[in-house]
Amino acid sequence: MNLFRNFCRGIAISILLIVATSELRAGGRELINLIPESRVVIDFPDPGNVIGGAPWMLIIYALPNGNTIEHTAGRKIKPGDDWHYDIQHISAQTEFIRHYSKRYNYVVAYLESGTRAWTSYAAKHQDSPELFVSLVDTLISITRKEISGAVKGRDLSIALCSHSGGGRFVFNYIAGSVARYGLIPKPVRIISFIDSNYGFEDSLHTKPLVNWLRQPGERRLTVISYIDSTVVLNGKHIVSSTGGTGYRSMLMKESLEREGFHFSSHIDTTFKRYRSYAPLKGARGSSIEILIKENPNGNIYHTVLVEKNGFIESIIPRSRAPFVFWGDRAYSGFINDKFEISPF
Repeated sequence: MNLFRNFCRGIAISILLIVATSELRAGGRELINLIPESRVVIDFPDPGNVIGGAPWMLIIYALPNGNTIEHTAGRKIKPGDDWHYDIQHISAQTEFIRHYSKRYNYVVAYLESGTRAWTSYAAKHQDSPELFVSLVDTLISITRKEISGAVKGRDLSIALCSHSGGGRFVFNYIAGSVARYGLIPKPVRIISFIDSNYGFEDSLHTKPLVNWLRQPGERRLTVISYIDSTVVLNGKHIVSSTGGTGYRSMLMKESLEREGFHFSSHIDTTFKRYRSYAPLKGARGSSIEILIKENPNGNIYHTVLVEKNGFIESIIPRSRAPFVFWGDRAYSGFINDKFEISPF
């Protein structure tokens, strides 16, 4: 059965690569079932806004549980609209990044699970690490083919980003990459967890992350979370004292410290901020940022971490654009009436 599924998937991928065109077309382009029970929309920049001579970055954004791509991209909200359209605005945050950052030409691939949760998808598909690596590799190939007229031989950098249950996609991708390639691939420049690192395990993930950070070139690990163990919903804590992202973020920091990474810290009543720059010989271009929102009143900040410029914080340093993480929406002027999607 697996052999047949892999055979069919290989045919589908080959067909997609054949029909892909080198003529860049802006907007969201939809791809169904590149791996079983999946939906992907790749959002390309307007050709008129492509920065000549600049490299390209493909941002893989693994969706949060319970959200569609349309919810995640966001749009201007109207009376009676589903509130999910107004909580992440990844499309508007992307346009903000494209407008203010000239470092790369940015492409975003939105990844939606047919189960509406990458956590349940991984539980259902025991070969998910292999599937996730195949999916990312395919998206890289499709993107390279699509931008080939503009990229002129430049390679493609990759950012792995996630929110909520999308973190399971990233962690399983890491496991699959280690199994297939022995390490996280060199083109991956950014790994970002926005309240999505529930699944972090020192024994499984620290070494691959450290080896990745030690590769030559600039690399950045960003972790944004909050103290969710204080949240009580319907009379029950939503996570255990060791199961939430706040705890897991501290565990990540401590695990990286044991590997020789040194952090500066700034702690106040709002955030714990830990940063590491040029931490080790062989990792001079690498940086780590861990931001943990304090939460003594037990508020739910799960999606607010994205809304308050969290995606922008994940991709571009704050000094390069007029925004403040945990400030007002810097991207409000980029929110459109609709996120346009067309078949690939």
